[in-house]
Amino acid sequence: MHMRFFRPLIIQDLSCFYFASHNYNTPQHFSNLKCFDGLPCVGLMAAKEFEQLALDGHNYPTWAVDVKVSLSSRRLYRAVAPPVEGAEPLDDQYVFSALYIIRSHIHPDLKAEYLLEENPRNFWTSLKKCYEQQKALILPAANYEWTQLRLQDFKTVSDYNHAVHRICSKLQFCEKEPSDADKIEKTLSTILPSERILQQQYRERNFQVFLILFIHYLRPKNIPNLWFGIISNAL
Repeated sequence: MHMRFFRPLIIQDLSCFYFASHNYNTPQHFSNLKCFDGLPCVGLMAAKEFEQLALDGHNYPTWAVDVKVSLSSRRLYRAVAPPVEGAEPLDDQYVFSALYIIRSHIHPDLKAEYLLEENPRNFWTSLKKCYEQQKALILPAANYEWTQLRLQDFKTVSDYNHAVHRICSKLQFCEKEPSDADKIEKTLSTILPSERILQQQYRERNFQVFLILFIHYLRPKNIPNLWFGIISNAL
C-alpha cells in the first residue's frame, strides 16, 4: 500500500511556507502538477507575473488590477475581498497563497515593512489606503499630461494610442477618466496639419467609440470600408 504523507512545499517567501499533501517523493514530480488538494499551485508560478508595486506607488492603479486578476484566476480573491457574513473561514493554504502573490509583486522595502503581516486582507487594505491617498498627487500630473497630449507629437498612431490609455488609466484611478467623446475630440483636434482633410472626413463619420476611430485610422487605404463597418457593428 502506497503511504500518503506530507511533504513541505517551500516557496520564496517565508510568510508563505505551508505543507502540501501529495503522493510524490521527488521534486521532479512537481513540474507536471497544476494544482493539488484543489488549490492552484502558486509555488510553481513565475517569480514575477507583472510589474511590482513601486515604492512611490506611481503604478498602483495598474498593479491593483493585475493583483485582482491574478488572485481571481486562482480563486483566491476572497482572501482580500471584504468578508461576507456567514461565509466559512478560508483555509490557511488559500490565505498564504494570496499573501504570497501580493508579496511577490511589491517593492522589497514594502515587503520588509510588512514582514510580519500574515493577513492578506489587512495587507491589501493597508496598501490601498496608503496609495489611494496619492490621488491628490496623481490627478494634477495626469491632467497636465492629458492637456499636453497631441497626436501630431507621436511617430506612430500606436504610440499615441498607448499614451492615451496610459494617461486615462491614471485619470480613471482618480475617477476622472475622459469619455470616448473626449478621446475622439482630443485625437481629431491634434491631428497633423497636413491631414486636415482626413480630419474633416472623420468628423463627418461621427465616430462614437474611440477604438473604432483608432482602428479606422490604422486602416491601409486599400482595405474596403465595409470591413470596418462590420467591426463598428460588432462593437
